[in-house]
Amino acid sequence: MLRVTADSNIYVSAFNFGGQPRRLLQLAEGGKITLPISDVIVQEVIGVLRGRKFGHPENYIEDARDYMTRITERVYPAQTLDVVKADSDDNAILEMRCHGRFRLDRVRRLAPTPAWNIRQD
Repeated sequence: MLRVTADSNIYVSAFNFGGQPRRLLQLAEGGKITLPISDVIVQEVIGVLRGRKFGHPENYIEDARDYMTRITERVYPAQTLDVVKADSDDNAILEMRCHGRFRLDRVRRLAPTPAWNIRQD
């Protein structure tokens, strides 16, 4: 089955606006794809939903947490990374992708910061 790693903004967009991000979650709910998620990503999503910008009530927050738990596969990355300096929250995505069958390879690009490529072993 196809494993798709979704950044926290996908979940936030799905819960607030629907559209393609919501469709991605529906694919996971229907068993068409696997969505791995870590505790760090769950906490980031909950923080944004609860925060000043959206300010959802606690019952909405709990429903969102329950839904994420039901449709995703919880992963516990063994490796902690600090490679994305511009947005340290993005390190959690790389940690999940490196968990299990994936490794992280540095890729050089014409950019001021290094790019990273995930390759399947």
